[in-house]
Amino acid sequence: MTHGHAAGDRVLCDVANMLKQAVRAEDVVARIGGDEFAVLLRGVNDAALADIVQRIQALSATLEHGYGLAVGGAVGLAGDYLVDIVRLADARMYTVKRQQGRD
Repeated sequence: MTHGHAAGDRVLCDVANMLKQAVRAEDVVARIGGDEFAVLLRGVNDAALADIVQRIQALSATLEHGYGLAVGGAVGLAGDYLVDIVRLADARMYTVKRQQGRD
């Protein structure tokens, strides 16, 4: 079933606003294509990342459209390449999608 571009745009805006609520004001939330977003967090370790992922998952359950989000994250260290960090986060997101039966 399709709901049209306007409905899809509303879902994307809802997700973007929810992501902004889940992170700090100085963090960057960006749509990187289609229905995928990236959130750039400065000064976050693995434990803090896990807390943020849990917060995003909890907030996503409150969205009206009822779509589940697959969230993947990765922490980069000084000297790491951003492209490698994004690839790892993307791979983790696809692992979550498979676990949800949405591959």
